[in-house]
Amino acid sequence: MIRNISSQAFLVETTNTKFEGKLKINKYKAGKKRNSVFGEYELAEDGTGKHSGILKGKFIYTFMWNKKKEKIEKQFIEFFGTWKSYDGALNYPTNWRNQ
Repeated sequence: MIRNISSQAFLVETTNTKFEGKLKINKYKAGKKRNSVFGEYELAEDGTGKHSGILKGKFIYTFMWNKKKEKIEKQFIEFFGTWKSYDGALNYPTNWRNQ
């Protein structure tokens, strides 16, 4: 499954910018308590400056399903990969998560 992301704003340190891109789900693993989704992402940053570029890599999303409430709980998502500037001059490893 590929999910297109359009015009999402992200705050990076003190810079707020928009990204567009795709999330591709490669694998879903259902567990008795914890469920996991594994995939890839590619997000293009809005802008043409020296510090604008593309984020690319993999992600893991885990959560617990509460059967009684029929609700997702204890969500955790982590993205890890690289950021490369559009002009190719800058290239950094990236890792961010919701906690």
